[in-house]
Amino acid sequence: TLAGLSRAQSLPSLSACYCVYTLHFRGAIRKWTGYMDILFV
Repeated sequence: TLAGLSRAQSLPSLSACYCVYTLHFRGAIRKWTGYMDILFV
């Protein structure tokens, strides 16, 4: 069906967005903890 096809197309883009978001979020946490190390050491 058309709905199934659109859902199948939106799934890879959704997983790609999730992957990019997770990597960005993890990088932001690492950057923030780096700032905390500089401040409190």
